[in-house]
Amino acid sequence: MDQPWTYSWVAFTGEEIGYLLSKTSLSPEHPVFPMDDSLMPALYDRLSTAADHKDSLDLPLKAIMYEFFGLLVRLVPASANPIPLPRQKSIYVEQCLHYLHAHYCENVTVERMSSSLKLDRKYLSALFKKTVGLPPQQYLLNFRVAKACELLTETPCSIGEISRSVGYQDPLLFSRMFKKVKGCSPKEYRIRHAGNDIVL
Repeated sequence: MDQPWTYSWVAFTGEEIGYLLSKTSLSPEHPVFPMDDSLMPALYDRLSTAADHKDSLDLPLKAIMYEFFGLLVRLVPASANPIPLPRQKSIYVEQCLHYLHAHYCENVTVERMSSSLKLDRKYLSALFKKTVGLPPQQYLLNFRVAKACELLTETPCSIGEISRSVGYQDPLLFSRMFKKVKGCSPKEYRIRHAGNDIVL
């Protein structure tokens, strides 16, 4: 009779999880892998001991978890031709887009966005660029400028007011970034497009 299966479950979370798992063949769709049954009991014992005596920084616990991920990388390394996970990746990108669209008027950084989504910054930036075709910073700039164009042509708001409403506290920086995208200053853009919305 074959040796019966024994399942061991390990749950974890954190900002680096996406990056660490990308170094393995594991995924939400394929979370199971075979392992020497002599390894898990010892690992569980060490994790349990560290959890019972953890300090404020949880350093022993984190050290064991990094050792565990090192073991995963050796046991189930990322394939040279990894199986694509389009749905999971698209969810990450959708979350990024939602975050940028909701917070473009604030002091947005990739670090803050990745921290909010619990993803590694480098992994998130690379995935976003591969999917959208632009780095997150460039997409955010384009989105802000597009919003500014709407305000320039549809409202009487001043340049300073528009600058602040799209996330720039410094109107000079806003004008410089606007010109980088549109090739003209906000004032010039407003003059060129004045009345375009009522032309028949």
